Amino acid sequence: MKLPTRVFSHCLAHYLPTPPAITPKMLKKLLAVDRERGFAGMVIVPALIPKHYSANAICEPFQETGMQGLSCGFVAGNGPSQFKEPKLVLKALRRPARITARLAERRLGPPRMVGPVHTHHGQKMPGWSVDGFFEWGEALSRLAAEFDIEIAMEPLNKTEDKTPQPFGLIHRLIESFERLRMHYDTGHAHAHGIPLAQFCKMLQTIGYFEFANVGRLPLSVDKGIDFNAYVRAMADLPADCVIGDEPFDPSVIEIFGLQKICKTKVLGPECLEQDAAYLRKLRVMA
Repeated sequence: MKLPTRVFSHCLAHYLPTPPAITPKMLKKLLAVDRERGFAGMVIVPALIPKHYSANAICEPFQETGMQGLSCGFVAGNGPSQFKEPKLVLKALRRPARITARLAERRLGPPRMVGPVHTHHGQKMPGWSVDGFFEWGEALSRLAAEFDIEIAMEPLNKTEDKTPQPFGLIHRLIESFERLRMHYDTGHAHAHGIPLAQFCKMLQTIGYFEFANVGRLPLSVDKGIDFNAYVRAMADLPADCVIGDEPFDPSVIEIFGLQKICKTKVLGPECLEQDAAYLRKLRVMA
């Protein structure tokens, strides 16, 4: 891919109330603020948007602000799991898939859903097996085909994702089914000790590449991730790969109970400001 390019922010970089909820009116404000920071779009988590808002209602803030959108599929740890109640999880994932398709129809985003759709967030997965994991991959591929989209699957860290060796296993899954791609987060990759050589082997499968530091600190804080090496390798990412940045606001860290692995005290919006400057310095962000 060519650099510099457009970069997406993330709704989790903004303050969330308790209980967490994002309305279209709130989303419009967040999009406008991040547009001023130089971001071209935003990843949203439909699980945080009250269910009575339609896909069209969620698309409107993107239309009004001229921003692009990506929809994140998320399987909450207090809900059904893929390996005990897969039909219920697929039913829940239809909403982010529908929003993805509607954004794409309105030319407000690529036809690609992202996120950790393979894992039951933060929970052990009774009944998990490699065969069952591949059956879930087949179900995701069918869901993507139904909505004429792709699904980019995000391996998380070991605290949030109990899948054994998720990067390698998801890479195998992607090679087995159509419409599945990789959502590669640098912070989660670092947590699993993924070397650059392994990243380079995955390059052509990546549909969403996300900059994130250890503990969701600003990217400029040296915590052992060689962002310069990633940038040099990014030339070989697919031309349609989307680039993003995902810090967390402290409110989000508290809501999701991630205090042990996310030590940052920097407010999410401030981190977005710092990250935008850093990504421009690396000639990633247009």
